[in-house]
Amino acid sequence: MFIAAELHGKPVGLASGVVHNGEKECVHIYQMWVTPNARGHGAGRALLNSILSWAISTGVNAVELGVTTTNEAAYSLYLSIGFTPWGHLEPLRQGSSLSIQPMLLHLDEYLA
Repeated sequence: MFIAAELHGKPVGLASGVVHNGEKECVHIYQMWVTPNARGHGAGRALLNSILSWAISTGVNAVELGVTTTNEAAYSLYLSIGFTPWGHLEPLRQGSSLSIQPMLLHLDEYLA
């Protein structure tokens, strides 16, 4: 699933949700991004809610994503929805000083 967010008729964000081949239990969120001038207006939450609704309709049990550890606003948004950190920090890419924190949301807890 690929989804875009608009604010006042202009595209301001995007995200994608993927169920990997052979994996039936988890949706992975990739490419979650909101343009800086649209942050704080609910676009990120709307993108996440759309992907979570889609994930529920697929019958999976969990949703996983990774967030750059320096992106405090995104990290706070994910926590506020119910994602929790899990696993070890991972490098953003080879040679990068930035790290990614894997996060997980169990959908039964989200729906409770």
